[in-house]
Amino acid sequence: MERDAFLEELRTRLNGIDENEVNDILSFYSEMIDDRIEAGMSEADAVAALDPVDVIAGKILEEFGVRKNADDNTAENTRSDDTKPDGKNPIVITRPSDSVKELVIDANTKRVRIRSADTDNIELRYNIGKADIFSLHEDNGILHLQHSLRSFGSIYNEMKQDFGESIRELLSDFGSMLQNLGNRFGDGSGAFKYESPESEIHVILPLKYTGNVNITTSNSRIIADDIDVEGDIRFKTSNSRISATTFRCHNADFKTTNSSIICSDADTDNITAISTNGKVMLEKISSHNAVEGGTTNGRIEASRVRAGSSLFIHTTNGTVNAEYISCPDIRMKNSNGSISGSIEGSLSDYRIDSGTVNGRNSLPKKYDGHKTLNVHTMNGSINVSFLLP
Repeated sequence: MERDAFLEELRTRLNGIDENEVNDILSFYSEMIDDRIEAGMSEADAVAALDPVDVIAGKILEEFGVRKNADDNTAENTRSDDTKPDGKNPIVITRPSDSVKELVIDANTKRVRIRSADTDNIELRYNIGKADIFSLHEDNGILHLQHSLRSFGSIYNEMKQDFGESIRELLSDFGSMLQNLGNRFGDGSGAFKYESPESEIHVILPLKYTGNVNITTSNSRIIADDIDVEGDIRFKTSNSRISATTFRCHNADFKTTNSSIICSDADTDNITAISTNGKVMLEKISSHNAVEGGTTNGRIEASRVRAGSSLFIHTTNGTVNAEYISCPDIRMKNSNGSISGSIEGSLSDYRIDSGTVNGRNSLPKKYDGHKTLNVHTMNGSINVSFLLP
């Protein structure tokens, strides 16, 4: 089965869940498939490595309190309005957005997903398992959600105190914690056989938010889609991907380790995307000032990136490919890899400084123009062309 067929069948099986929740779940599994493809699987093998659709849908419906009707394959919500949070039903925190000048989330092994909605509020949604510790702080316009994990010792002691009633639930929650801790391992593809989308912190922003967004997590993804922030966006994680699509902000700063950063359809004043041991992809980026994309032991891919003042793309032990880029000051740097791409304008526009060792170079070593182009690598070739208007 291919990705589209899998996701469409899963959507059909999740009838009875809110459409926004379904879209988040589908995005989660689409990203899981992407991780496996990045690890070298074919698309069909990546889908086959997941549990069957019936199994996945059954677990999700149970977590959302939705009962499937066997006769007609429809579903109904079995939760009552006065259901209390029990690790399956989410905690919901709502604050007027104009009272929050900065949203800060510090999480340990929790995915964070951010989107916008037609609302005047900021909404945080999350589930509390036996292994989770959440705390909320509000001070001088800063809304700060912190998440950490209980020690195994405290969980074990609780198990001993109430062995008969809670051991199964505690083991299940601790198993989920271990899944999150290893979400870049498991079957070697970056995800376990089954990872619950309920292990996320969901953030909903108004269609236009005037403050700053600062998200830090570890061993888990940060996903943002269709957000408009007048202030700064800062995302930082480790051992997992950052994905930001269709966003607008003042400054964007994305950092991860041992994984990739994917940014597309962005309008910013400045944007920085830095990884180690992972790829960085920048697509359809419009920055009024500076753009920087960098990694080590990974490739850089930039497409249709426009920067008002400077564009700096760099890696080591990888490749640089930049197509349809435009900027008055372009620097591309590499070692042990090639540099290729295309630049809007003509060669005569640029003051060129280029060079390579142990490779071919399509650019002149020196050239005079009113813009700056600096391209250097070692143990690789340079193949850069110009696109006349």
